[in-house]
Amino acid sequence: MYNNKIYKKMINLSYTEVDNITSYLMYQTKILDLKNITLSTYKIDCNTLNTELIIKNFNKKNNDEWYCSLQNEDLYIYMDILSHESILDFIKLNKKLRYISIPISLLPEYNNLKMSGHILSLIIDNVLEEIFLFDPNGKTNYFNFSKNKIVKSNKIVNKLFATYFNDIYNLYNFNYTFVSNIKSGASSYIINRQLNYKYKKGYCMIIAILLPYYLSITQLYAIDGIKLISELNNKKLLKLIKLYSVECYNILLKN
Repeated sequence: MYNNKIYKKMINLSYTEVDNITSYLMYQTKILDLKNITLSTYKIDCNTLNTELIIKNFNKKNNDEWYCSLQNEDLYIYMDILSHESILDFIKLNKKLRYISIPISLLPEYNNLKMSGHILSLIIDNVLEEIFLFDPNGKTNYFNFSKNKIVKSNKIVNKLFATYFNDIYNLYNFNYTFVSNIKSGASSYIINRQLNYKYKKGYCMIIAILLPYYLSITQLYAIDGIKLISELNNKKLLKLIKLYSVECYNILLKN
């Protein structure tokens, strides 16, 4: 039964725990199990939208740090993400699955660590060879709240991922298409909304896990699945979130 202990656990999952849950539910290879896994760092100027790869390959020192994270400093946003080679390995290992997903952590400014983070998902459709950016809030407005008043947060985040996947296409003839949440229409569908007076925040974590899993079992087109879940009334959506939270909690107990 859903309770405060489960709620608190679901809003404070480590990366290893998210990777374990996602792998268990969707049968995908754990990102942490990739051989010779490396990361890259991209940087975007929030005024000019100029985006560049600044570190091609580096090793993560701590497995509990997120393998895809975005964080802003002044008027720049930095993205640490699986290197080109590592994400291609991840997709290749999971090619038999229609849907696989990569969780993304949005982190507060380096000098504003009191601000809570936020969770998104990259949803990869191996059948249609499309990659979707999914934000439980619809638009990715997380960085709008920085002290520097970044007002193009959703556009900036989409530009970062578009540049990343375009680089992979140019270097490796990677034929998957990145579909921004603007182009797909997903930015119009808000799932992470105020649902309950007792549990007021933190649903983004479980929704970012739930939605890709829902697509994997229904085989719906990604935007259709996002739209369908967003149209649930608050009572039904809260019930679904609670059920999945309990299931995810039990998965952690098994592992």
